Amino acid sequence: MQQNKKFNVYTLTTIGIMAALIFVSSRFMQVFIPITGDDPTRVHAGNGLALLSGLILGPVKGALAATIGFVMHNLTSAGSQGPSSIPWTILFRFSSIFICGAIAHMGGRKAKSFGFNLTACIVASIAYMIMFLGRNFIVDYFMQGFETQVVLTRLFTRTVSSTANAVFGIILATVVYQSLYTALKSSNLLNKIRGYRE
Repeated sequence: MQQNKKFNVYTLTTIGIMAALIFVSSRFMQVFIPITGDDPTRVHAGNGLALLSGLILGPVKGALAATIGFVMHNLTSAGSQGPSSIPWTILFRFSSIFICGAIAHMGGRKAKSFGFNLTACIVASIAYMIMFLGRNFIVDYFMQGFETQVVLTRLFTRTVSSTANAVFGIILATVVYQSLYTALKSSNLLNKIRGYRE
């Protein structure tokens, strides 16, 4: 089995579908949590679908789908989730889903191992949380000049919501992928989606 480096119609379609699902779930299917002195933080299904992209499509294509979906969210949102967040979205989302796809597909596994898939989702989620929380701490403390107590309160609230998003996302991605894998594999769609050819 050789990998076709070009993006075929199946790959492009799947990237588009996953990006659209991530956008809809992160933009319209969310629960807001109030946070001191800022827009509310939120819990949504977008992270889980982003991880699922990494499992299905691999590191680069999966990261591309996730990044497109979340950038679309930024373009249609306001405040801290608005267009000003796009550079951070590209950096954090692409790198974290790349990590997910790379671990799940490493060594020719092609996301066949539940253990590696679970590990990939956990490591990617932790990586994203570190980047997201670290960036917000730096902005709050050094750039916004909030008092230490306010900074810690905001950090705690974001940590709670980020952890909820991570746990929900990991469960969603691994469970849905296990359900999709057999169907996609038996129909040979999985190889087409990933750009493989005989």
